[in-house]
Amino acid sequence: MDVLGTLINVLVVATSATVLGWLFRGRFRAVEARIDRLEDRVAGRFDLVEHRFDLVEHRFDLVEHRFDLVDRRFEGLEGRIDVLRSDLTAVALAVGAPPRSGRSGPH
Repeated sequence: MDVLGTLINVLVVATSATVLGWLFRGRFRAVEARIDRLEDRVAGRFDLVEHRFDLVEHRFDLVEHRFDLVDRRFEGLEGRIDVLRSDLTAVALAVGAPPRSGRSGPH
């Protein structure tokens, strides 16, 4: 008699598990679908943030390039000012101005 009771219990548990699994299967699929959609949205957001960081990095590169151009312009300007200073010194010496001792300002 114990074997028959155990067999009935096994059948009841197996049938209950099958019915519950079948009932909740749709619910689990719905939850999995929601999780998949959420993962896709999060991945899309990460891609967007990464793209924005790339744009910011590109802008910094452009600003750095512009600073390099300004530095080159200043270097060129310094060279021209040195040439102009040399020409003015030559003109001043040619008209008889006394040479300076290297100090700027009044003597």
